[in-house]
Amino acid sequence: MALFNMITNPPAHLIPEADDINNQYFTVDTADMEVVHQWLRFNPHIVTYAMHKEHVLGFFNIMPLTRECGELFEREAIKEEDLRIEHMLPYESLPHARYAYIAAIAVKDTENYISRQCVAAMVACMADLLLHGYGKPLKKIFVNPTTFQGNKFVSKLGLKPADTRNKLLKENDIYLAELDPHARKVMQNLSDRYSRFVGENPWRKHIGWADGDAYKTNMSK
Repeated sequence: MALFNMITNPPAHLIPEADDINNQYFTVDTADMEVVHQWLRFNPHIVTYAMHKEHVLGFFNIMPLTRECGELFEREAIKEEDLRIEHMLPYESLPHARYAYIAAIAVKDTENYISRQCVAAMVACMADLLLHGYGKPLKKIFVNPTTFQGNKFVSKLGLKPADTRNKLLKENDIYLAELDPHARKVMQNLSDRYSRFVGENPWRKHIGWADGDAYKTNMSK
């Protein structure tokens, strides 16, 4: 069984590896690379990288949103390609964010066994971030899946289409979930189930931490 060390704000030489993975998933509805790099310059901790043998094997991107941006997502008035840094909160505001957006979860190779373990590790780490990094103020999470597999994945996480009217679902529908006690239980179950694949984890809750304090570990580095 492989273990994956999760890091944020990595050394510059690792960014091209993540970009190569990201290029596999670009569609007309995703943000382009220059915009993604602008996001990272504003808040380098929005992306968590899964490291295996000194290389990036996968990553996920969850960004804290302003209240105004969250309300736009609730009305389906904005999508990923519209997101700019003015829609995001800085890192120090993470534990007070009310809304979050899952921009990506990607692996280098979706077919091999190591990559499947990497996905499991990232799911556990995502759950830890949403449970402990954002804290109890987090109200809703959004995602704009752009592939059929993306739709299946976010459905397993408990996210549902924002528009529940009878219609033919498309790949770029907005999905959302409210972080109520049931959703938090689902996230905790995911963390418990897949944490065996995770080595270092900046979002893991340590004994004595209060919800919303996990970010202080990264702030001190």
